[in-house]
Amino acid sequence: MNWLCVEMRFLFNKYHGSRDGGRRPDYPPSAHRLFQALTAAANSNSGMSEAAKEALQWLEKQSPPQIIVPESSLGSRVTTFVPNNDMDVVARAWAKGRTPEKKPEELRTAKILQPRHLGGDATIRFLWPVKDASSPLDRICELARHIHHLGLGIDMVVGNGRVIADSEKNRLPGITSIPIEGKGWRVPVEGSLEELMDRYQQRKNAIPPNEYEEVTYVREAATRRPPMHAFALVNEDGDYCRFDSTDAMVVAAELRHAAHTRAKQLRFDAAFTEGYVCGHANSSHDKDDRFAYVPVPTLAPAGRDNAIRRVMLIQGRPSSEADSLARRLSGVSLSGKARLRPIDNPEKDGVIKKYTEAAERWGTVTPMVLPGHLNGRGLAHRQKKLVLKSLAHAGIMTPVAEIHLQADPIFPGAERTGRYRVPEYLRQFTKTHAIITFSEPVVGPVVIGAGRYVGLGLMAGLDR
Repeated sequence: MNWLCVEMRFLFNKYHGSRDGGRRPDYPPSAHRLFQALTAAANSNSGMSEAAKEALQWLEKQSPPQIIVPESSLGSRVTTFVPNNDMDVVARAWAKGRTPEKKPEELRTAKILQPRHLGGDATIRFLWPVKDASSPLDRICELARHIHHLGLGIDMVVGNGRVIADSEKNRLPGITSIPIEGKGWRVPVEGSLEELMDRYQQRKNAIPPNEYEEVTYVREAATRRPPMHAFALVNEDGDYCRFDSTDAMVVAAELRHAAHTRAKQLRFDAAFTEGYVCGHANSSHDKDDRFAYVPVPTLAPAGRDNAIRRVMLIQGRPSSEADSLARRLSGVSLSGKARLRPIDNPEKDGVIKKYTEAAERWGTVTPMVLPGHLNGRGLAHRQKKLVLKSLAHAGIMTPVAEIHLQADPIFPGAERTGRYRVPEYLRQFTKTHAIITFSEPVVGPVVIGAGRYVGLGLMAGLDR
């Protein structure tokens, strides 16, 4: 397969674009932002040629691109004071021979800038798969070479466009972000070009565009989450059973016992049964190669019970034996209290998807157990270091922007940390609720901490 690659090389190794009214960094830059820059490049003093128009109309109909960005870091916030576009009021007063109410130098407004420092080759690449050889690729590449800014006016770039093969795409430096269903990043749709041209001709550039859709961009590596199997806890009549969320450890233990019993009944390999199913690792290398048994509290508006009615069985490394066992747990009883009913499409289950949809801000539903002691000075620093350690143990390497820890619950119906039961071997460690803000969206499920295999440390997205 070939790819249309539009490249933006930032001359000063900085990017200042933002979204949500300046409240969040627009990184990676949205495809709609690039589309606006291409439209501006095509709209010369003599107007837009038909060839350029046809090329942009083709591009707006394509699916959202992949975006490859270099390693980067957020810089410090800087407040500047710039003209607030009220000079037309001053000019009208001057034209009428009157003294303006305010002098031009007084028409300043505060603007907060936070640069993104780009490493590597400081080049951001947008890639669309190309299947039709008759596509107007050369014209789009030519338009890309006329782009000189992307982001703010101070974000000067050298633009380029080219068509590359799969083999060359795989060698491009940087981190690949892919679009998934969600919100946050604007992408052009059919009609975007017409709207942009109408706004330009009517000089209504201050009016926000409406012709676009939104997706979420996540690191390609972040989508490679461990396989997950979801089950509803039901009685003989098929109605949901409920368990108190503070007993998550107990539900997890019963689920593990049921899986262990079923594996022995089906004569699975003893090493798999003891290691992968029960977590009795023979070495430190194997200790994370196991099932995580995760009870799922129902996230609901204030006043609801936050009870457990579903469970997730999350694999360690992908395993055909684990898949086979999970499929054969249908109808298995948890100590005679409930039966497991498979949820065939977890991404469509109203409760499960709150734990799996991509988000930048995550909060614990069941408290996490910090994987270490808090002895010595620098308690806050030590706590956050242990949270980062927990994320690394869970395979989540997305950069973290902020960590907040508290004893009080984050979601309605949840409890303070002291109310949750923990196994004897974890009682020496600290339990805490956590709000973690990542620099980019993370795909769930997110289960962290020393208790992640026994139902503790389950997180849900806070973006919505």
